[in-house]
Amino acid sequence: MKPRCLGDYEIGYESVSLYVRDGPGAEFYRQTKDANCPVIYMGLETASWKEVVTRLLHEALELTLDRLHCRLYSSRNLAGDTGAYVFMFDHPQFSACCADVGEFLADALPDLETEWIAWNRKYR
Repeated sequence: MKPRCLGDYEIGYESVSLYVRDGPGAEFYRQTKDANCPVIYMGLETASWKEVVTRLLHEALELTLDRLHCRLYSSRNLAGDTGAYVFMFDHPQFSACCADVGEFLADALPDLETEWIAWNRKYR
């Protein structure tokens, strides 16, 4: 399946496009050639809805912490492993992140669940 946009959802004061695609995993991009806003790509290839929710939560939190300038590289090697990120934030930043991501998830998860169920019926 070609990646397909489910919709645009707000994280805080920013719009984020949520795309679904084949395969496992998920990732975000701050900008793409097709969108002038951040994009989260969600792979639907899993039999577990909990795994899909976990992946979306991970990407939404990471994107939000990046926007709050809380995501840092531990070295100057920008081509290194993405596992090298360090997150540093205080409690008010954490609260802001949770509020923004909570609203995003409340709006996006019903649409994503509908798409995941349809994908599993078609491909599993």
